[in-house]
Amino acid sequence: MSGIKTDTSGREIYNLDTSAASGGGGSSSVQIDQTTPGTTNGVQVNGGNAASGASDAGNPVKVGGRYNATPPTLGDGQRGDAQLGSRGSLSVQLKVADSGSAISSTATPGDGASNSTTNLNASTFPMAFNGTGWDRQRGDTNGLYVGGNVAAGASDAGNPVKVGARYNATLPTLADGQRGDIQIGTRGSLNVQLKVADGTGAISSTATPADGASNSITTLNASTFPAVFNGTTWDRLRGDVNGALVQQFALSGSRWSYAAAAGGVTNTTTAVTIAAAAGAGLRNYLTGMQIFADTLGTATEIVLRDGANGTVLWRGKINTGGSFVGAEIKFTCPLKGTANTLMEFATLTASGTGSVYINAQGYTAA
Repeated sequence: MSGIKTDTSGREIYNLDTSAASGGGGSSSVQIDQTTPGTTNGVQVNGGNAASGASDAGNPVKVGGRYNATPPTLGDGQRGDAQLGSRGSLSVQLKVADSGSAISSTATPGDGASNSTTNLNASTFPMAFNGTGWDRQRGDTNGLYVGGNVAAGASDAGNPVKVGARYNATLPTLADGQRGDIQIGTRGSLNVQLKVADGTGAISSTATPADGASNSITTLNASTFPAVFNGTTWDRLRGDVNGALVQQFALSGSRWSYAAAAGGVTNTTTAVTIAAAAGAGLRNYLTGMQIFADTLGTATEIVLRDGANGTVLWRGKINTGGSFVGAEIKFTCPLKGTANTLMEFATLTASGTGSVYINAQGYTAA
């Protein structure tokens, strides 16, 4: 290369001597225009003529892009600058895959939004799927959290996400398939209803069951008073009038006693009733008796029977010498009669002379 010249406009002209390289004489010149780069002789200058951050001018080789306060609108097939923001951020536009369609954005979608390949939800607020579309997830009036919009103990309103339950002075009556609030008392206690296992029936309660109660899967004995099993059903456990203790055999109200008639049983085989029939479902129980006898003319057997001329429950004998003078007999295990059946005493042989006296005590129970 030899000879650097400038033209009248100050542009440099470089003459390239190619004679030695080509084996023949000759030269060519290249004119470089530094005033308006890239316009003279089709030569491009490698480098920008404006510093980063300076106002853009000329035709630099740009690495990055260009900021335009008003973005350009390009026509089909045109070349364009990559666009930058005022802070140098690269502006981009999302496109549908293998398509010319642009993906738009929605700042705050409404309820019932659907998925779309051409619409991007730019909102950071959470959405909840309702089974078909997407709804905005509810929160308080400031949109700060998910929860109820009324405080505990305040009048219920709106559609809160309830943690706990609701108090209603008048309990609701729900129809089949309806959704309902769990009910609580005025103090916040949870209302529950016991149900029969694997069934639809509710379990009711009985505050103070009567005698003869039976086991039931649908009735709950809510009483704390004890009951005793009588062999078939359950009876209330007896105590004194204050309910403070359990007495031997039975309460005084169910006890009975028999006193011998004046003159006793004299020269007869006719039985005397010592306890009348107690009533439906109730039996007579004999706990003790006392027998007195004169000197008899004829010895006789004596019996206690269940029912008129019924089954013998106990048997003894008095000789002519009157060996039962003042005898007292106690039954540690009471003699039990048949339900709703009298109990009687009899001398099986007429005594001729002398009398027999019997006194008896017992009670009625199931």
